[in-house]
Amino acid sequence: MPDRQPRAFTISEEEKKNLQTFWEIYDAHFAEVSDQLREASLAHPELGPVTRTLPQPADHSEAREALRRAVFEDQWEPYLAAVRALGEHYAYAEIRLSAWFDVLPNWRSLLMNLIVEAYAHDQAKLLSALAGLSKFTEIILSAVSQAYVDAKEDTITKQRAAILELSTPVLPVREGLLIMPLIGLLDTHRAQQVTQVLLHAIRDHRAKIVVMDITGIPVVDSRVANHLIQSVDAARLMGAKVILTGLSPEVAQALVTVGVNLERVNTQSDLQSGIEEANRILRVKVIKLRDRESSADYEDIED
Repeated sequence: MPDRQPRAFTISEEEKKNLQTFWEIYDAHFAEVSDQLREASLAHPELGPVTRTLPQPADHSEAREALRRAVFEDQWEPYLAAVRALGEHYAYAEIRLSAWFDVLPNWRSLLMNLIVEAYAHDQAKLLSALAGLSKFTEIILSAVSQAYVDAKEDTITKQRAAILELSTPVLPVREGLLIMPLIGLLDTHRAQQVTQVLLHAIRDHRAKIVVMDITGIPVVDSRVANHLIQSVDAARLMGAKVILTGLSPEVAQALVTVGVNLERVNTQSDLQSGIEEANRILRVKVIKLRDRESSADYEDIED
């Protein structure tokens, strides 16, 4: 998953003091609270199967130390990175974010009872620790929520890439020749992706000719035509020629009427004609190459 900047948050001096007061109780009962949260997660119908796949730490010293440094030394990022990683694990397993709200109230209630028990006779510390608990809960839920949002964005990005790959296939026909059939609407965003896929395919296959078939594009207007021309020009810079097929006479006439210049684009009526034209160009290149090699051999003999 790509790196993303953590969502920034600020902690005032008063909130920091409240968190430190809360920490006194949390630290004293860290193992008990952590174990109860894990047990609640294991018992939950959604969280349970995923929780069982996670290794249970032999002790809680590492997590405890990370949280202590966050509270007292303002080193929150290492602790929150671990929280986000855990959240992403559940998010990619398609566990609802709301499932966490089924188990966190019990975790919060346990801590509240411990705080009240410890500070029943000290109202100032009681209020401070309860405020610290609220702030800590806010920070944790924010980190988990961010992990879910990031995981969903990552999933959507991968799905878009997969859809693009399916809707913009590049098929190698023979050495130096590719076919690129386009299907569906071609807007500005997809046109940029088509150009990117085209250029990568030309480089990866060392292609000399690409037959781009637009029969499957329902609407070919001046905007779409200009996108295609830009792709053709970009391919030319990569040393490849593009043959455009599937352009009907009616569409061609309409494009000329609105001023779209297709003179520098090699167009053919259908895919079969485009492949034949591509093979003809490749044969000509092979013949020219052989002629140059024969001429060079002849000069060597004369020398």
